[in-house]
Amino acid sequence: MKEFVERIPSKAFAPYFTTDLRQMTGRYYRVTVDKCGWLIEDYLNLTP
Repeated sequence: MKEFVERIPSKAFAPYFTTDLRQMTGRYYRVTVDKCGWLIEDYLNLTP
């Protein structure tokens, strides 16, 4: 996974903004890899 992520070009993802138009400085993802492929979930969109 490290090699895959290192090949992603810088600025490949647009920044996220809060409702008061401040730019969010970080984003957290949960990545799961198995024989079926990759599952990337955004922690800010996960609900308990």
